[in-house]
Parts: sequence; C-alpha cells; structure tokens
Amino acid sequence: MDHVLMRNVQRWVAPQRAWLLAREGSLWVTRSGDPDDHFLAPGERLSVSRGDDLVLQAWHRDQPAVWDWQPLAAPSRYR
Repeated sequence: MDHVLMRNVQRWVAPQRAWLLAREGSLWVTRSGDPDDHFLAPGERLSVSRGDDLVLQAWHRDQPAVWDWQPLAAPSRYR
C-alpha cells in the first residue's frame, strides 16, 4: 500500500485491480471512458481495474489530499 500526498492534479494508471482510497482530504477522480466523476471523502474507496487511466486531484485546492491504493488479490486458480 502506497500513500501519495498531492497538491496538484495527478494521472495514475492502475497497475492491477485495486481499491483507490482517500486517506486525508477529499479526492476528485475522473476515469477515462467513465461518464461519471467520482468524489471520495476521507475513508471512502473506489474499485479500479488494471489499466484504468485516472486523473486525481484534491477537491479543495487549498487542502491537499492523501490517497493510497490497496491491490486486490488475484482469483485463485484450481487444477
């Protein structure tokens, strides 16, 4: 799990399925191909898929946001 402090707009391409989690401050998320923008209050999360192209920014310009991502385990395979 990585924590990222942001004051400016950031672009992030999800390397794998994960939860995107707002830790501190409110986060505004735009996902390429998704007609909806997402607003995450502290403690809220958004499911992302591998390869999702996201633009993230703090909801309030004068209040930085901290976010992290929590990879989801790959489904186990049975033989």
